[in-house]
Amino acid sequence: DRILCIKTKRVLRRDWTVAHNGYLYQVQTNVRATQVVIEERVDGTLRITHQGHVLAYARIAARPGRPAGPQTKFRRHRPVTQARTHPWRKRVLPPRELLAAGPIT
Repeated sequence: DRILCIKTKRVLRRDWTVAHNGYLYQVQTNVRATQVVIEERVDGTLRITHQGHVLAYARIAARPGRPAGPQTKFRRHRPVTQARTHPWRKRVLPPRELLAAGPIT
């Protein structure tokens, strides 16, 4: 019976759901698996296995919702202002009065 079946590998998601032919199936067996094999038999039955072990599953209508966690508040980024004594705030050029007086000798 296992010889005449269509076997497809699927990824088991974190919420233990697997998608196959447009339907969602939730694995009810507690297993630490990343991939499972879905066997579609000639009579139309499905079987979900992992390393030869048959897993219990149920067909579900929708994906289970995420639990509501605390929402993080984002603070606005304030621009950094340098201190008044910082070297970048000092004038590079001499004051205008000295420039207007003429060249310094």
